[in-house]
Amino acid sequence: MFVMQVGDAAPDFELEANDGTKVRLSSFKGQKNVVLCFYPKNHLFMCPSKKVFEAAQSIISSYGDI
Repeated sequence: MFVMQVGDAAPDFELEANDGTKVRLSSFKGQKNVVLCFYPKNHLFMCPSKKVFEAAQSIISSYGDI
């Protein structure tokens, strides 16, 4: 099992965007800051993304263009 530590670089991966295009994480390197959030597969009863971003807003905003 791969376990990342704080400060590790995220491994490169590719996902399908909402419009069907493929997006690779490495395509943002040197261009934009990227916030990655990973959730358990079952998502329980709701996706916690809103609470996560509200809690991290001051940190996220300090990076500028995301």
